Amino acid sequence: MKKVKSVLLITLSNIGDAVLTTPVLYILCREFPEAAVDVVCGPRVREIFSSISGVRRVIPYNKFDSFKNKVRLIFSLSQKYDLVVDLRHTLIPLFISPRYRTALWRRKSKKRAYMKDVHLDRLKQIGINIEKADFLIEIRDEDERIAGELLGHFKTEETLIAMAPGALSEVKRWPAGHFKETAEKLAGGLDVCIVLVGDKDDCRIADEITRGLPQKILNLCGKTSLMQLAAILKKTRLLITNDSAPMHLAAAQKVPVISLFGPTNSIKYGPRGEYDRIIKKEIDCAPCEKAQCRFDNECLRNIESEEVVKAAAGILQAIK
Repeated sequence: MKKVKSVLLITLSNIGDAVLTTPVLYILCREFPEAAVDVVCGPRVREIFSSISGVRRVIPYNKFDSFKNKVRLIFSLSQKYDLVVDLRHTLIPLFISPRYRTALWRRKSKKRAYMKDVHLDRLKQIGINIEKADFLIEIRDEDERIAGELLGHFKTEETLIAMAPGALSEVKRWPAGHFKETAEKLAGGLDVCIVLVGDKDDCRIADEITRGLPQKILNLCGKTSLMQLAAILKKTRLLITNDSAPMHLAAAQKVPVISLFGPTNSIKYGPRGEYDRIIKKEIDCAPCEKAQCRFDNECLRNIESEEVVKAAAGILQAIK
């Protein structure tokens, strides 16, 4: 592939899904270092890509926008790019006629393939070297500073554990009471400090967890931007989380993760780091990958807090 001076990456809208596409961006920046790289993405993930130094421009795409505005977007992209990599499987590459593009239709992949590898396979199909692909998360100095201020009352020598009790879907959430039990046991038995992280939609759950617990628990749900959240996770020793955006942000930065999986597929979406631990129950209906549950979320409810505490103790001992 010669003379690639401009690249367009069309990526995904949900935060976790978008993080899993950053290895594609990593490869594009590595293989075409002289090229101008633009990214089309959903509004929720714009902050991730605008923080990356190798990206020239981030172009917001709202899937709920009017047909007229979508057509305007396509015309604004016309005749500008040598290579278009489309991870959304839209018709945009067909309309803007780049010199090179990924296939319009995705080749059927293994049902249980890791999604990072599925996205990278799109590059491999058009002859781009994908060896040693890594996640690409860059945190700006200002976000680092704000994260430090938010965590300021914790001493630097204290062991800081993050908990992310939220998730985009209710069926992916470990019960708040289980998180509370885990926080209480960790703060007492392992003498650690705990910070709760998430967006404003997680505030109710966080309030339920912190009610009546000791002062060693700091609730930052709804108090950070996306990249400030990433900066906070980077400063922790461990994250305990549902299958959620914080899980992907932490794993991408090589922060050890204990992830609690129920209806979603841990092989597709679970973290793969050396110290990461996936906890799930082997029951007949899991993972169902459905948005609703007929069995009162048994797959997650059956995970005991003691299992999580034991896993946390093992990871903290291993990374000393």
